[in-house]
Amino acid sequence: MGLIEAILLGLQFKNLQKPFVFFSMLIGFMSLIYFFYFPLQKQNCRITSLVVDGYARGTGVGKRLIDHALEKAKSLSCAQLEVTTSLTREATKAYYERSGFIKSSFRYYLDLGI
Repeated sequence: MGLIEAILLGLQFKNLQKPFVFFSMLIGFMSLIYFFYFPLQKQNCRITSLVVDGYARGTGVGKRLIDHALEKAKSLSCAQLEVTTSLTREATKAYYERSGFIKSSFRYYLDLGI
């Protein structure tokens, strides 16, 4: 069973062009799971969600979240940090690749109708 960790990041940004940015607000969210990955015979860490508010994109928030995930994965002796995204999300795939992630596989699923 994986351990789920939610990390909330609330920051003040005063240089963005919307009036509500002067208040503290949630601008980023990430959840991680840790699990034994049979093919590697080692512990792995997976980012199951990574969301940054549109107004805060390009400010380094996503990088800070990924850096936190890297440190957490290393502290738990994980062999890899992985993330998945939809095949249609071209900008997201490009961001992950710019962040150092390597595209390595496809994910398949069966809808169980529940």
